[in-house]
Amino acid sequence: MDTYLSAAFNEIFPEAKPYRSAYVTLYEVQSCYGGAEEGGWYYDWFTPIASQEVDPEHAHDLAHQVRNRAQGMTRDAKAEWADSMRSSCDWAEARGIDPADLPEPDGPTRFVVLVETFPGEERTTERPTYC
Repeated sequence: MDTYLSAAFNEIFPEAKPYRSAYVTLYEVQSCYGGAEEGGWYYDWFTPIASQEVDPEHAHDLAHQVRNRAQGMTRDAKAEWADSMRSSCDWAEARGIDPADLPEPDGPTRFVVLVETFPGEERTTERPTYC
C-alpha cells in the first residue's frame, strides 16, 4: 500500500493492526480428464472441504497434523477408485466390450492440506482449456 493510502487508513482507523492471518484448508482434489489432445491430458479440480483460521505461527504444524489424516483419506479413495475401475472392466468384458472403448475415466480423488491467507484461496473455479 502506498504511503498516502496507509496514512489515510491509519488516520481513519488509528487502532488498526497489521493484517496477520492464516487458514489451514482441507481440499478434495479430483483428477479430471481434460481431453484426447496429445494422447490425453488431465487437470486437477480443487474443492475446499473445510478451513480453519489459525495463528500464523502454528499454521504449518497444524497443517502437518491434518495432512497425516488426509493421507489416509487419499489411500482409501484410491482403493475405492481402483475397485470401481476393476468393476467397470469386468462389466465391459462380461458384455464383450473392450474396456479400452469405454469413456476415459477421471482419476482417483486425493486430499491435500494447504496453508492459505484466506479460506478457499486455491479452489478451482474454471475448467482449463488445452493449449
